[in-house]
Amino acid sequence: MKNQWRMIAALLVALIVIVFALLNTQNVELNFIFGKYSMPLVLVLVISLLAGALIAVLLSTVTIIGLKRQLKESEIKRERAEESAVKKYEQKLTATQAKYQRKLNGKTAATVRQKEDFHK
Repeated sequence: MKNQWRMIAALLVALIVIVFALLNTQNVELNFIFGKYSMPLVLVLVISLLAGALIAVLLSTVTIIGLKRQLKESEIKRERAEESAVKKYEQKLTATQAKYQRKLNGKTAATVRQKEDFHK
């Protein structure tokens, strides 16, 4: 059903374009710096439309490339920040483990001394 509606819409657009072209067949003169040209109005309009579309595509492509570059840079920064946070966490964890290990070793040594003193 969707394909039928698309086909009908495409036919309507084609019909409108054909009627537009038939209504605008008179010749117009274009004056450029390097010369004068005479051509049908519909051709001038189509060329203008295509040139505008091409310019829009080129400008949007440049913008998209810039945005992709920014996105990539921000992803790299985020990854570096995550790596830095993980490194800091691991350093803090290692320091805390070492601190508790020293405490544990100190208590163990004190316990051993107390047991030795008790048995004497």
